[in-house]
Amino acid sequence: MNHLLSIFNIAGDTPSTYLFEKYPEALTIFTILFLINLIAFAVYVFDKHLAVGHFSRVPEVVLHTLTIIGGAYGAGMAMLLCRHKTRHPAFQILVPTFFLIWTAVIVYLFVFKFKV
Repeated sequence: MNHLLSIFNIAGDTPSTYLFEKYPEALTIFTILFLINLIAFAVYVFDKHLAVGHFSRVPEVVLHTLTIIGGAYGAGMAMLLCRHKTRHPAFQILVPTFFLIWTAVIVYLFVFKFKV
């Protein structure tokens, strides 16, 4: 546990250390969300690479699923940085919607569950 805390807190005792020590499930939740977003970003960038090379693509259902399960931040960043899937109405609606939903979930956790 202390090793994981050191990843998020290099400088010593900060509010994040207090949060993760008092609520260890917070570290788990945020680590899982970070990994899902990292994977979503990588898959969107990989799909853009496949699109440019005219290769077989990642199915849209995979991209949508990654967005829905928590990868909206990574998906949105990849869409903006790579200019990928920005003209598709489903992606124009789904990614921002789940960005807002996951932001609300995180705010709820901070305010009501972890009382930060």
